[in-house]
Amino acid sequence: MRRQGLIAGLLAAVLFGCSAPLIGALVGDGSPLVAAGLLYGGAALALLLVRAVRGASDRETPVLRADLPALVALTVLGGIVGPIALVMGLARLSGASASLLLNLEGVFTMAIAVLVGREHLSGRGLAAAGLTLAGALVLSEGSLEGVTLQGTLLIAVATLAWGRITPSASA
Repeated sequence: MRRQGLIAGLLAAVLFGCSAPLIGALVGDGSPLVAAGLLYGGAALALLLVRAVRGASDRETPVLRADLPALVALTVLGGIVGPIALVMGLARLSGASASLLLNLEGVFTMAIAVLVGREHLSGRGLAAAGLTLAGALVLSEGSLEGVTLQGTLLIAVATLAWGRITPSASA
């Protein structure tokens, strides 16, 4: 079971790393909104297929009326703002640059946990954020070729929209 989890995690990381260059190549001169819609439409179909195969689970927590404002906010940010900003950013950056910038999601998640969830950021957490940013810079070899401010900001908006309060922060 552990081996399957490791393989699934590795496969997810590889596919995630390939996604930005692939989306950037597919968008080309096309509409970023159409590309974002197709991405999330495909994801929805895949999840519906998984649900059809596995069936509903009685372990799922029902959505309560009190959950609706947060659910709407998360849907707008993560399902609309994030994908549109990503695809628009990919149209302005190289796939490699965008892939490295996607690491900002982890940094933004830490910042949200500290600022919104009132989590304590340890020295290790701060070091992890710094190393994430440093690693992206090292992997880019310090080159800013093909990087635009507008594209960088759009990718940053996308990763901020996908940032989340960690489970321990919401408890």
